[in-house]
Amino acid sequence: MIRITLLYMLVLFFCGYAFKDWYKSLCVLIALMAVVEHPDMPKTILGIQGLNLWNLLLIFVVMGFLGKKGEEKLKWDMSKFLTLLLWCYLGFVLVGFGRLISDLSVVNSYQLFVGREALTTMDVISERFINTLKFLVPAVLVFYGCNSEERTRLTMAAILIVYFLIAIQVLRAMPVMALVDGDGDKLTRLSLKIMNKEVGFHRVDVSMMLAGGSWAIFSARMLMPSKTKALFIWFASFIAFFGQAMTGGRTGYGTWGVIGLVMGLLKWRKLLVLGPIFLIVVGRVGRGSFPLSLSQNRT
Repeated sequence: MIRITLLYMLVLFFCGYAFKDWYKSLCVLIALMAVVEHPDMPKTILGIQGLNLWNLLLIFVVMGFLGKKGEEKLKWDMSKFLTLLLWCYLGFVLVGFGRLISDLSVVNSYQLFVGREALTTMDVISERFINTLKFLVPAVLVFYGCNSEERTRLTMAAILIVYFLIAIQVLRAMPVMALVDGDGDKLTRLSLKIMNKEVGFHRVDVSMMLAGGSWAIFSARMLMPSKTKALFIWFASFIAFFGQAMTGGRTGYGTWGVIGLVMGLLKWRKLLVLGPIFLIVVGRVGRGSFPLSLSQNRT
């Protein structure tokens, strides 16, 4: 209850602060993506569907942006090609949503067949349309407003914090001994059982996110002005790597290895020494788990 109260206070503070500095509130909004699906995250405010803390802060950030857009002389200067790709994406979303809403009875037949609840029209509009598009808004606002070194550092910090917080949630939820035992089957079963319930994201998605996130945090050490801050980056990178290992996602393991190989070839040759160690660890953890993973559905 205390942490939920603190979360409310944090969000309400930055809702008001958005009118003074909308970009800092935007960075807080980005960082909150790490917990937006957490089971303890309030899903509604006053019982109003779609009104939650993340959406509330998003609304105030957009209002702050609109109020400062003219003053800061912000404009859309994305290349025509990338703008076209963005419109194409929106077009695909609209077509997919239109097909879904017009054929909802067939979709619900499948939902009931696999033991899931039937979708209502409001569910489809909220979850499959609004939620699909709303997460584009922070990206668009970053494109508009990230026009200085200070804002670039703030944005980078907010994005890296997302990976770090997700890793912390994984480590809190998953028993470490499942990884230490080297039993891939056990790790897979536990992660399938625990991750959705305790973190809110599927283990495969978390594994892929942290596969790149741990290396992104590691690379940020080049920007640290002092050795103390660089050591903190090392620590955060290790936490993200350890969290990714606890997911049991073998595709994520492979992705982590490929990224490390590329970074080793292009920038840090010393990383290549870790290659054999990585193969031994993955082989030990993943031993016997591939047949199980093929038989499991992503639920």
